[in-house]
Amino acid sequence: MTAPSPGTNPPPALLPGPDDLPDLRAVIATDEAASAAQALVDEHLATGEPRHVGSLTDEELVVCTGSVDGARPTGRWYDTLGETPRRIAETAALRSLTSREELLLIMRGEEVDVSISDRLTALLRLRASAPLMTAQAMTREGPTWYLLRRCGDAWLREVVSASGLHTHDLVRLGDDEELFLRGFLLLLDHNVASDLTALHQPGGGAPPPGEVVSFLTTQRHVTQLALVHPPDDAVEALVVCVDETGATTLGVTDGEGVTYRGAAPEAILDRWRTWRDGREQTAGTDV
Repeated sequence: MTAPSPGTNPPPALLPGPDDLPDLRAVIATDEAASAAQALVDEHLATGEPRHVGSLTDEELVVCTGSVDGARPTGRWYDTLGETPRRIAETAALRSLTSREELLLIMRGEEVDVSISDRLTALLRLRASAPLMTAQAMTREGPTWYLLRRCGDAWLREVVSASGLHTHDLVRLGDDEELFLRGFLLLLDHNVASDLTALHQPGGGAPPPGEVVSFLTTQRHVTQLALVHPPDDAVEALVVCVDETGATTLGVTDGEGVTYRGAAPEAILDRWRTWRDGREQTAGTDV
């Protein structure tokens, strides 16, 4: 079969699949990608308003990052797929990206050149850093996620739905973001501390005691919250629980497991505020 001329559309038999793409991580690491990301951050800082950066599905992120690990956390749908359905989903995702001209594929002889839009390049660059806050809430549809990454003097908020849609916005950690956190944790104005005094779940991977299982099954909303504190990146691991009456309980993780006690919403939010203030006092890194 004769290869198409450079710059022409290849016949279907020659269309590349996700496995044929060059490693896009090399593109994300370039100075051009950093400039595209910084331009979005500067635009956000100039207006002071949240800046929507874009939304991608699990499989689109797998195509863009080259691995499932690069796309995590992923939603329930993608996680349940076998190998063949995953490859089909990723091929469909590649088609979706090219139809939106986020990725342009050009056959040059037997090689594939890839051109990435500035918006997608910037998003992938901003998302490449490790999250400094991770919250995972269990819902009837499956787990949902809320992550914050430092991007220079701004923050990238990533929200992952149970079905695997990743939504990204540049934000500041002010009152609006605290309100967003309250909604994710389901800490409403009428919430009060539960009367739980101390309930311990041993660590070490042992099954939780029956009383812990009984307690958790009575909760309306359970969120695992991890805060990475400066200067040594120590992780504070918490479990925020809200029952049907609005009573709130905080689980604090230490070397011996998790201890649950009733805690008022303000006491829970104060832990986030302490983390936020510590991070805001730390100089922002380059994007």
